[in-house]
Order: sequence, then structure tokens, then C-alpha cells
Amino acid sequence: MKARLIHPLKTIAVILALVLWLPNTVYAQKETLEFAAIEKSPIQDAAILVVEKIFQRIGKPITVERLPAERARSYVYQGIKDGEVLRVYDYGEQNLDALRIPTPYYEVKTISFVEKHSEIQINTVSDLYPYRIAKLRGHIHSSQALYNAPKHQEIYDVESMIQAFQMLRKNRIDIALLNSFDGRATLSKLNITDILPLKTTLSKQDLFLYLHRKHRHLIKPLDKAVIELKASGELERMIDQAEKAVINELANPS
Repeated sequence: MKARLIHPLKTIAVILALVLWLPNTVYAQKETLEFAAIEKSPIQDAAILVVEKIFQRIGKPITVERLPAERARSYVYQGIKDGEVLRVYDYGEQNLDALRIPTPYYEVKTISFVEKHSEIQINTVSDLYPYRIAKLRGHIHSSQALYNAPKHQEIYDVESMIQAFQMLRKNRIDIALLNSFDGRATLSKLNITDILPLKTTLSKQDLFLYLHRKHRHLIKPLDKAVIELKASGELERMIDQAEKAVINELANPS
């Protein structure tokens, strides 16, 4: 019985198919997800360190690009980015292509920053209404605090905390409405002593990790990882370490 000969061209085709298939199989297993974080925000920098460790728990590598808040939201909506590392609950209600990991892993506290010699006292959100206020563009937590503000109130969207503090110093605003960690970290970084945070927390909101809907299969394993880290106390330690690392980096830039 004669041995069946395989045409050389068919052999080459099979080899090429295997060469192309194997790298794709490896890539599918080790695919690096690309996330967005809001730029110029110490709390986001701390969140990046925490989220990297959460993804390590499920064996998925990630990269993170810092972007303006609105651009980060737009990139996730378009599927250019695979998710965002840190957003409030309502972000998911407003962006249906962003799926929320159900269990929050962080929280944000909104407070007022004023000039050192100011006599302004803020105890409730309604106490803000007579004043000129600056808040960061695209930061939902501060926008929510001003949801019921009078239409005639002067409210300015700024691009950075530094800009907000500069406006305070120039008497263009009375209050900078910021998240506590970011504001305090920025004051420390710039060694600013003529602007102070007020003690009252005006709002406290849970913060979540978000995925683009094309990665919905990762929601359950990520949620499980967050729940386990919370239960063990490891998440709290991770956040504490991350915040200390960020503060140290701001105080001692390389």
C-alpha cells in the first residue's frame, strides 16, 4: 500500500496556521487590560496601587493611563479603555457601558477649603450656597453636593486643585470644594499654609471599580476578590500603604 503524500503547500499552510494560532492563544490568556484614572488626583494615584493588587488576585495584568475626568469617561464609553479604577455609584447610572463591581473598595469625603483667616463656617451643604465655589470638572461627588444650589450661585469648574487654590488666594472664590485626601495631599505637596480644610465632611460616598461591558465576565471574580480582601482586613492595609506611598512621593518627588 502506497504512503499518502501531502502536498508541500498544504504542509506550509498547516505550519503557518499553528504559528499564528499559538501566540494568539497565549495573548488571550495574558491579555493586559488598559484602564483610565483621573489625572492630577492623589486619591486616584492611591487607587491605582490598590486596583493593581486586586487584579493580581485574579491573575490579570493591567496598565493605567491618567486622563482628564471627562476624557476618561468618554474613553470607557467608546471602549477605548477597559474600565476606570475609581468612580462614585452614580457614574454607573450615567454611563451604561460602564459596569460597576458591586462591592465598593474605597470612599471619598467631600470637604471645604478656605483661606486661613476666613470666618466662613460650613456645617451643612446648604451653608455653601451664599458663597463663590470652585470644584473640579468631571468630579461627580462635588457636583452632587451642589445639586440643589441656587441658580444664581457662582460655581466654577476648574481643571486642578492648584487652580482652585490659586483662585482662593486671588479672592476670586470663597471656597474650594474638594475631596479631603486630594486637597490635603496637594497642600502638603506645595507646602501651602495659608489655606486650610474645614472639619465638616459634607458628603461621604463609596467608590467603585468599573469595567467596560465587554469584560462583564470579570465582574464576579473581581467582586469576590474585593469581598475577601475586605473580610481579611487586607484591603484596609493596602489602602493605608497606598496613601502613605502617594503622600511620600508628593513630598519627595523623584
